[in-house]
Amino acid sequence: MDVKITPSNLNGTFYAPPSKSQAHRFLICAYLSGEKGIINNIGTSKDVFATVSALKSLGLICKESVKNNGEVVFEKREVINNNPTVNCFESGSTLRFLLPVASALGIKCTFTGTERLLSRPNDKLVQVLNEHNADINGYTLNGKLTNGIFKIDANISSQYITGLLFSLPILDGDSEIILENDVVSKDYITLTLDALQKFGITIVEKDNGFFIKGNQKYKFLNNLSVEGDFSSASFLLTAGAIGGTVTAKNLDYNSKQGDKKIIELLKEFGANVEIKENEITVSKNERNAFNFNAKSTPDLIQIASVLACFASEKCKISGVDRLK
Repeated sequence: MDVKITPSNLNGTFYAPPSKSQAHRFLICAYLSGEKGIINNIGTSKDVFATVSALKSLGLICKESVKNNGEVVFEKREVINNNPTVNCFESGSTLRFLLPVASALGIKCTFTGTERLLSRPNDKLVQVLNEHNADINGYTLNGKLTNGIFKIDANISSQYITGLLFSLPILDGDSEIILENDVVSKDYITLTLDALQKFGITIVEKDNGFFIKGNQKYKFLNNLSVEGDFSSASFLLTAGAIGGTVTAKNLDYNSKQGDKKIIELLKEFGANVEIKENEITVSKNERNAFNFNAKSTPDLIQIASVLACFASEKCKISGVDRLK
């Protein structure tokens, strides 16, 4: 079959797919609450369903449905005593978030996944957990995490920090996270803090980390819907800025997602941007040069590079040293 592609302006409306980052966080918080509730618009991401599957292995009782673009109805969390195998498939978020969670709950289990996933660096996370009685050998957990001071290299992955932020509030005593070196992907930590707040957890931010009160209780206060994803929407919105008019629905400009910085970048580029409730429209106007620091939003580097190709002068994209 031959397919012929001809240049044209892109015009139209689309629904932004759900934010995987927020879906992971809502699901884990809901699991830790052990309470009944509903999360919808989780979408069809394999990584998100890896988290659902892993949580089931760790005692989650829930029902899944295709309603409302993917819905999970939470029933309860059971105590696990059968040394389960927790398959994270290819999801780094699932592994790095749930390793500390299972340790905090004292669940003896073994995490597994694809060869590629298990080859990713997690030794620093395992080290800090083992310093607090987790007793992790490879990816097999035998101990129970204890409270204290957790020093973590913040320059490796924000996922390490998120995993600790999920786990430390449920420990018997108070804890502190001390961040060493510059924090990478800081906006993802902000997204974690937002999810924790929605489930009744209090985290105190400090100059060099966080103070976490122990013996807190996750509460499923409200049914939740996962927001549309700014990172995924950025490609079509950029197409609107280059030539056309594109409207993205299911985008909340008040979101804590770091990748909503794409909107400010498109404004700097010179595009017309109209923001309404849960809807953003971008259309072609000027094509100005821009400087963009992507240190906290690495997922925007690709589309920022495309946008720079259409600018009237040279552009600068910095903060790209972690790309591989």
